[in-house]
Amino acid sequence: MRSVLSILGTFAILATACTAVVAGKVGGKDDYKKTDSTSTTSGNLDKCSLLTDRYNAEKESNECSECIATECKEDVEYACNREGSKKPWFENLADCAQNPYVSYGPQGSSFYDCNHYKDAGPPFTGSQEDDAAKRRNSEICVNKKCMTGETPPCRLCPVWVKKPGTDDRAALGSLPCGQCIEQNCKKEIVECCETAVISYHVTACAYVDAPELKEKCNEILTLDGGKINNGNDSKGEFGEACQLKIKACFEENCASACQ
Repeated sequence: MRSVLSILGTFAILATACTAVVAGKVGGKDDYKKTDSTSTTSGNLDKCSLLTDRYNAEKESNECSECIATECKEDVEYACNREGSKKPWFENLADCAQNPYVSYGPQGSSFYDCNHYKDAGPPFTGSQEDDAAKRRNSEICVNKKCMTGETPPCRLCPVWVKKPGTDDRAALGSLPCGQCIEQNCKKEIVECCETAVISYHVTACAYVDAPELKEKCNEILTLDGGKINNGNDSKGEFGEACQLKIKACFEENCASACQ
C-alpha cells in the first residue's frame, strides 16, 4: 500500500511540474495560446493573448496572430501591461490578429481589421519611452513584419463554397483541385480576393465533385478579361486584370488537377 501511495505521489509531482512548464512557456509562437495557468483571463487564455475576444474566448490562432505574437512580442507585452490595465491600442493588435481576412472569412464573415496597419507612418520623433512612441513602434512592426510581401500573414483570403443541396462547406484545400490552386496561386488569390473571379469561379474549385461547380471552376480557362458573373465585377478594370492572372496560374499549374 505504501509503495502504491508513493507512486501516486510521484505522478502528482510530475503532473504539477508539467503544468508549470506549459503555463510558463515563453519565446515561441505558442506564447499566447491556451495555457493552464491561474493567471489567465477570458476563460483559459493568457491575459496577453491576441486571441481574447469579447465574443469568443476560444478563437483559434492563424498566420496573422502568430506573426504578431512572435515578431512583435515586445510591443504586445507593453500594450498588454500585465501588471495593470491594457493600453487602449492593445485592441487594435487583437482585432487585426483575430480578423486578418480580406474577404470570405471563416463562417462566412467578411471583415478585415488590419487596415489600421497598412500605413504605419514614420517613426515617432519624441521620447521613445512615451506611449505614443510605443504605439507607433507597434504599428511599424506589424506593418513591416506581417503586412508585407506577396502573401502577407495579416492579409488572408480563405476561399470556400457551400456544397450543393447541403449546408456543408468545402474549403479550397479540401480536394486536389483546390489544393493545387491554394498552393500555386496563393499570391493571385490574395491580390484578387475581392473580385468576382474569386467569388464566382475560384470558390467553385473548392468542390469539383459537384458537376455544376466543376464546370464553373473550369470556365476559368475561357476568361478573357471581360465581365463575368452576369456582367458584374466589383473591382472593374482591376477585377478584369485579375481574371487573366488567375487564368494564367490555373492554366499553368492546375488545369489537369481540376478536370
